[in-house]
Amino acid sequence: MATIPFNLIFSLLVGACFTACARTQLLSGAQPLRRPELSMVLSFAVLTVAPVATYFYVAYPDWSWMYLVDPAHLARGTGLAVVVFTMLMVPVGYLLGWTMLRLLPRSKEQGLFAVLGALAMALGLLLALGRRRMFHLGRFEDFDFRADMVILHLR
Repeated sequence: MATIPFNLIFSLLVGACFTACARTQLLSGAQPLRRPELSMVLSFAVLTVAPVATYFYVAYPDWSWMYLVDPAHLARGTGLAVVVFTMLMVPVGYLLGWTMLRLLPRSKEQGLFAVLGALAMALGLLLALGRRRMFHLGRFEDFDFRADMVILHLR
């Protein structure tokens, strides 16, 4: 897990991947909230996503915000809200994938895989546009914002 914008999209993608893995069971007609797969999704979110997101936010807050926001000027509960929101994006992605499976009458799996592809492309675009921010480790005050303007001007 990297930064907060990346984490949110990545968590949605992971949740949708859970749906893709359980698509045969989900297409059998049962509600997703009553399925045993949901407990696996929630367990993954609580036991994997939350601790990793918490560690990165506590250890590297400036990097976690991709130097877009100065974490020193944020409200006290922002870190907790970010971790909880990131963790909740996994079941949201799962339910989004289930919704795609249920709403599309024909080729239900194509809609789900379209969502997976769109999320993967969004991650790739974020990595491409924010690669300088992703691979820089420092403080908000040390980040050279003028270099971003030069890069944008050259494109």
